[in-house]
Amino acid sequence: MVNRVPLSQIAYERIKKGILSLQFPPGFVLQERSLAELLGMSRTPVREAIHSLMRENWLVVTARSHSRVREISTGDIEDLYRVRGIIEIGALSLLVERGLAETCAVLLEKQQKKMAKCYRSFRQENDLFTFIELDRDFHSTIYSTLGNIRMQNIWRSVSDEVVWYGMMAMITQERFSAVLEEHEYVIESLKKADVVSIAAAVKNHLDVTTLRIKNVVENKRLVYIGPVGGEE
Repeated sequence: MVNRVPLSQIAYERIKKGILSLQFPPGFVLQERSLAELLGMSRTPVREAIHSLMRENWLVVTARSHSRVREISTGDIEDLYRVRGIIEIGALSLLVERGLAETCAVLLEKQQKKMAKCYRSFRQENDLFTFIELDRDFHSTIYSTLGNIRMQNIWRSVSDEVVWYGMMAMITQERFSAVLEEHEYVIESLKKADVVSIAAAVKNHLDVTTLRIKNVVENKRLVYIGPVGGEE
């Protein structure tokens, strides 16, 4: 017997992808009826999905009882990237300490090749979201190689936001080659097992990304009309 995925789970995954991919940008109002029409299902599973996303703080209730994608502040951005810096530099340092630096570097190079291939095909497929997901996988490799369960759990707890914010960092200006170059600095430092260089490479990568996201958010460059919902 085949176990069918509940419609509420399908709705949840599609709406969440819409949020992460900026189809529904921060502040965008989502209407239950319009979402149901877009997803080709009744309002009941859509309502359940919306409630789940509210519990996870992706959506908030508006004054008119609609759901709105939560807004982002510069404080949110700084907090996330401070956490990323702490755990990523810590994880890479532990890889060096445990003699796993070369192993991780090889795996990161494989991920880097996938990202480079996606970059080359981007102009034809226009799939920024796939590139950002591959970027998340690149960083996830650090924690999976290390095998520290607690660090992996911390990473998983922020990885969706990493995708969301990563989209914002790239949405107004092509930054593909710069991201790949910054990754190369991390990989080369890891090969040398140079903890100081690793920390500097990670800090530079995250600082540049942070500044780009803050610029986008502060200048309200994410306000545009999506396929459903609307302004109040």
